[in-house]
Amino acid sequence: MVAGVKTPVGNVSFNLGELVKLFKKDEENLTETIKKLKIVFKFIASLPRKPVIVIDEANMLMSWKELDPAEPQLESLLAFLVAISKQLNLVHVVLATSDYFLASWLKGKGLGGKYFEINVLGDLTEEEARYFVYGNVVGATIDPPLVLAAVTAPAVADPVVPWPGIINDPSSPKPVPGGAEEQWQAIYERCGGNIGMLKQCVGAARELGSWKDALDIVVANSRSAIEQGFTPEIIPKRDELPEWTEGQWATVLERITTAPHHAVLKEKLAKELGKGDGKTGRQIILSMIKYNLLALRPYSILARDLPLEVYGVDEEEVVTLPSVGDVWVAKRILLRRKRDADKAAAEVVEKVKRKRKKYFGLV
Repeated sequence: MVAGVKTPVGNVSFNLGELVKLFKKDEENLTETIKKLKIVFKFIASLPRKPVIVIDEANMLMSWKELDPAEPQLESLLAFLVAISKQLNLVHVVLATSDYFLASWLKGKGLGGKYFEINVLGDLTEEEARYFVYGNVVGATIDPPLVLAAVTAPAVADPVVPWPGIINDPSSPKPVPGGAEEQWQAIYERCGGNIGMLKQCVGAARELGSWKDALDIVVANSRSAIEQGFTPEIIPKRDELPEWTEGQWATVLERITTAPHHAVLKEKLAKELGKGDGKTGRQIILSMIKYNLLALRPYSILARDLPLEVYGVDEEEVVTLPSVGDVWVAKRILLRRKRDADKAAAEVVEKVKRKRKKYFGLV
């Protein structure tokens, strides 16, 4: 809200202090808050640009607990967001999340595709990720990506704003361990262009004084998630039980880790999991998504971490693991499981040989 906004269609002004007091009075009363918001949004409808409501970590809506089931407030909130955006066209509403199940959850609440559109931003490209980590200040040896140097005329570019990179953050009391740039390949293999994981890795290295320990820590959650997928019978339960088996999880990991760009067409994978029954396969995939073990990526021109060709000629949805760290861990766990299986098979063969020798009196 801005005080004294001038628009071509008239004057719109707010006393911000009074507005804060107005909402403060009923901050724990959703019904009254919605009523006030409707009045405010209708009042500023003449503004040349619509306001934007951003609900960050929108996946927390899925954990909503109703205090009084007779008066479902979540239903009222969702109805309000739809009404002021799609129906009355007063504001834009953005639900930001990294949980890929949110879209399916919204559909389950009666908000079909006509009420919202999904745009996946994806992760940074490798070039952008290097720039984010190492920066372009004096002393940095990595050039800023061309995408950040807007060309205004032939051979003339706007100056790039100095960015120290998160390893050179002057506000941090501790420096990162030496050899930071030599660690790039190991960092990117585990973090990819995921900003949160890159920050976690650099922060852990700074705190622990060890890149090795930081690289182990940054994939710890991925390791736990991938391992849990093999034991759906004991995985911490949500409101619905897991609908996949150990073997199906292994199949999913095999397909994703060996696929180009680690993305597989959803329908193709669904048919394989359902043994020809796509509906059953889709339910298995959805269950894995609900447990945040998989990510469903719709065709998106905004995301640059996946090339558009992975979506196929029909621009289908693709299934990926939620992070590059998951892929890195999954490859190693699959190799370990194969070694264990080969070892167990060899031991069985050896036992059979010994039994045969004993039977024929050879030992």
